[in-house]
Amino acid sequence: MASASKTVSESPSILVSSAFDTGNIEVDSIDSSSETNETRINLRIRSDPFTKTTDNKAHKQWFHFKVSNLKTHASETKASVVVCLKNAGTCSYPDAFHGYWVCGSSEPGYEAKWARFPTTFDGKCLTFRVPDDAPNTMWFAYFTPYTLQDHQQLIGRCQRNPLLISARSIGHSSEGRDIDLLRIGDGKQKVWLIGRQHPGETQPSFWMEGLLKRLLDPTDPVASNMRRACSFFIVPLMCPDGACRGHLRTNATGSNLNREWAPSVGKNEKGESVTYDAPTIERSPEVLFVLREMDKSGCDMFLDVHGDEELPHVFLAGGQGTKVWGPRLEMLFAALATNYSKANCDFGDLKFGYGNDKTGEARLNIASSQITQRFDCLAATLEMPYKDCYAWPDPACGMTATRCARLGESFLDALAPLVPILRVAESDVRSSTGFAKGTPEWAREGYVSPKHEEVKWRST
Repeated sequence: MASASKTVSESPSILVSSAFDTGNIEVDSIDSSSETNETRINLRIRSDPFTKTTDNKAHKQWFHFKVSNLKTHASETKASVVVCLKNAGTCSYPDAFHGYWVCGSSEPGYEAKWARFPTTFDGKCLTFRVPDDAPNTMWFAYFTPYTLQDHQQLIGRCQRNPLLISARSIGHSSEGRDIDLLRIGDGKQKVWLIGRQHPGETQPSFWMEGLLKRLLDPTDPVASNMRRACSFFIVPLMCPDGACRGHLRTNATGSNLNREWAPSVGKNEKGESVTYDAPTIERSPEVLFVLREMDKSGCDMFLDVHGDEELPHVFLAGGQGTKVWGPRLEMLFAALATNYSKANCDFGDLKFGYGNDKTGEARLNIASSQITQRFDCLAATLEMPYKDCYAWPDPACGMTATRCARLGESFLDALAPLVPILRVAESDVRSSTGFAKGTPEWAREGYVSPKHEEVKWRST
């Protein structure tokens, strides 16, 4: 859970707390000024544990906190309340705060209505004003929160139909939390879907909600066909410790799980090159247990679901840099992205993304590259934004939990046409995907993505 150090303010009026599931904030000071008639709440985002070797930094960016006694304070002082995150400029992705609007709600939980409030960022502090008509208590977060309790309730709801699903724990995290694996369907093709390797990226949890709701719908014909054709292995929450602690990118040991899928070379504290083993039970049990299960079952398709702090796009990143990459995988990747863009308008312009590695340059300690290489299969990382989708913007609400859930639902429409050809010969993939004359540039190895533009919010 959140550190007890300076997470709760002791002001006689306004109180700030993050001592709850997914909470993260530290109170610096709460100052009132008669000249400006403002009360300024100065906060700092608490860092993750230091990530040795792979990242060599203590990540921070995720925040989630509660402000209490707002109406009481207003009646006493008549002052406006301004919140300042004083260390925003030293976060892992400070540029992400340009064009960002904070999420706020008068109720906790992801099912509450989370609205967006404008911010200013001067390169050091992220500042926003609490609405003057705010209720006595408000919650604020980097994105709509999804707690460990929410995850446990999801697992419980899924088990209501035991004829369609089995749920089991495949092991424990460093702090003893279950790593939950759901299996749905009994078909030939083995489809693995994982989410929230980076715990502060809550978008994948909502994506999983949407996917599972549809996949378990006995009246949905696409879902029924997919359950017959595929065996789905789903890990909705890869990093339960980090989620509960309010981390951005790491588990309880400080490991960035999406750098733990293979042994790798990194730097130690002295800047010297060192080889470290991964995954291990001490450092990354979450990845270790999932990879063991994948080796037992096999894998014909893999998707690792994430959120991206900076890019205002939904996009896929593939295994172009692996040694097994070739025309078959390139066509499958291009077809999946094309299908997804047709199934959901939020998927947007396919030319935007990270760009692609050149063949042979993949980092095999990253999940999608490791699984591409290990199983010679279609594997990709799905990224969703924190701000909005530039190609299909919502200037009032930006990217929301509901939109993430719809992306989960529509994934079945994107994947369904590819299921029969996941393991067929290159010539059959070519004729079935419609890429007989070649794939688009954005699917090929070495592709360089154009620079993105910031989203435009409503005027204030």
